[in-house]
Amino acid sequence: MSTNSMERDDLRSAFNLVFERIPHDDIAVFSLRHSPATVYSTLTTLLMLTLQRLGDGLSLESVVREAVAEHPDLFPDNKRIREGKLSTNPRALNKARQRLDVKAVEHYCDIVAKSIIERCPVV
Repeated sequence: MSTNSMERDDLRSAFNLVFERIPHDDIAVFSLRHSPATVYSTLTTLLMLTLQRLGDGLSLESVVREAVAEHPDLFPDNKRIREGKLSTNPRALNKARQRLDVKAVEHYCDIVAKSIIERCPVV
């Protein structure tokens, strides 16, 4: 198995793990859009940032490519998503990161941390 294939499998597993931790009722809260052209919603931005860190600094290109290929439902309906042509230019993600609401980030972190703690066996 090539390194690229291993990276893709690891990234897919990380995507699924993080996405499964978010209660279905909370997805709408994190999926707020700022305009009809917005591709990076709050949830998508938080997932991208989290997965870059979980992937030990994976490139934005790797994370975006995986998200569009395996989880297009994370994005709003958009021609660039449907055609698999979302730019991997970090400028758009950086703007989305700057728009993040601190309370939404704290809520996201609480959800993910709580789910991890709940899965750990008591010693």
